[in-house]
Amino acid sequence: MWYGQMIDQGIFTELESFLERGKRLGAPDLSQAEIDALDTLVQAKKANGTWEKAAAIYPFVGSTSAWHSLNLKNAFKFQLVFNGSPGHSASGVQFTGTQWADTGIIPANDLIGNDVSIWSYLLENDNTLGSATLGSADLSNVRSLYFIARNNDDTFRTRCSSNITNLYSPMLDARGYSGASRLAGSGQEYKVVKNGVILEIVSEAASGLNSFEAILGGFNIGGDKRNFLVNTMAFAEFAAGYTDAQIAAEYTAVQAFQTALGREV
Repeated sequence: MWYGQMIDQGIFTELESFLERGKRLGAPDLSQAEIDALDTLVQAKKANGTWEKAAAIYPFVGSTSAWHSLNLKNAFKFQLVFNGSPGHSASGVQFTGTQWADTGIIPANDLIGNDVSIWSYLLENDNTLGSATLGSADLSNVRSLYFIARNNDDTFRTRCSSNITNLYSPMLDARGYSGASRLAGSGQEYKVVKNGVILEIVSEAASGLNSFEAILGGFNIGGDKRNFLVNTMAFAEFAAGYTDAQIAAEYTAVQAFQTALGREV
């Protein structure tokens, strides 16, 4: 029986499947503290309603590429493929401006254009020009889903199922939990978020999503992977849109997870 079926039938939990998948990849055992942190994160997300909304959750626990490649929501789907050999440690994935990770997520197929959110937790305060955190867009840079946590002009740049780049300013710190969320039923706007706080509500109708694979550590524009990140990524997620309460609760859950691992900022 396939592990996904076992999860559906309650034979394995998602966390057990994640741990088993890592074992099958030959990854060293996680510590009990790491397993406990993962379990607390899963339970918190289930309690606040964001677990069911997630398509992929990358907790970057452990210190190897095998563990860092796995999707906590479904360890047999959307596994990352690292390109250019980024660093891997207990802190997360170290991107240095020449590497990225393919997610296998095609936004137009795997996400919903008027009900979508993207999230990442970064550890360094870098503002390298065009250093994109994650995302993709069509050839003409439309139907975009991406953000730059801090650009060299101290702006937070994002498009969330949109055709126009929004610039939030000033953004003086790339560190922490950043994202953008467009909630179903509010298709004329999306929210720019930093550490659980809504910084701005962007008035723009949903454009729909593109058919190019979303990447981590850069930006995929029509198949051209570029704008590579210079930072350590300690968490990333692709999901449906969050309510305001879920935005706040999600930050609390993710920050507690990072604190349990000793890498909070």
